[in-house]
Amino acid sequence: MIARPAVWLLVAATVLSAVSLFFQAIVGARRLITETFLGYLPILLGCISMWLCWRAHQKARRKTLVLCYSILLAPFAFSYPAWIAFLYVWYRSGGGGPFP
Repeated sequence: MIARPAVWLLVAATVLSAVSLFFQAIVGARRLITETFLGYLPILLGCISMWLCWRAHQKARRKTLVLCYSILLAPFAFSYPAWIAFLYVWYRSGGGGPFP
């Protein structure tokens, strides 16, 4: 069983990853400078999420389980790799997508 503090750290990392993934949909930018700043914010949120996973890894009894969860969470934490995967799956399944 994973230690309770580690579970709460992983829950916080998961929530932060979800915010990072849907950040562009939640917050709209109208100016180039704002869009540039907001474009880097998911990377910062992803770093914080991975730091929380690292802290959970230190506190957990089953470190391999936390490591596997962190690896699965990483594309969603950084938002961009997950969206590229979503777009690719959408395109391959017959959707128009942004691809030519």
